[in-house]
Amino acid sequence: MGESLGEGRTIANGKKAVNNAIIVPTSAMSQKQYVISIAGGTATASITMTQNGTLKSAAMVFAAGAAGSWELSLSSSSQIASATPDTSVLARIRVGTILGGTYNVVFPLNVPVKAFQIVYLHCTGAGNVGELTLQEG
Repeated sequence: MGESLGEGRTIANGKKAVNNAIIVPTSAMSQKQYVISIAGGTATASITMTQNGTLKSAAMVFAAGAAGSWELSLSSSSQIASATPDTSVLARIRVGTILGGTYNVVFPLNVPVKAFQIVYLHCTGAGNVGELTLQEG
């Protein structure tokens, strides 16, 4: 993320570095992550966007406990039961009946969002616990 410089070293603008300084590129400062946990079962978790931007990716990490689904959506109503969801569904993962193990799925996105907009994670399947990480840039 940044470069750590030791005492007495000079950085590009000619200033002296201080102990434990970390230089963070400007582009990294505009990125934001949202992390939310879901306990499994039939549940919905909501994430409120804190700034305007674009969702770049959604990483779903979960432990499979039962057959079910996770669905990332712009709608507060789950469409998990629909074979043809509308455009508010951004990503969906089906959890099979083979139990055990932890799974990690990353969906690339390019979805514009506004400050205070709510994004929803819908879940079915008892024991399908895990975390969702949204990367906004």
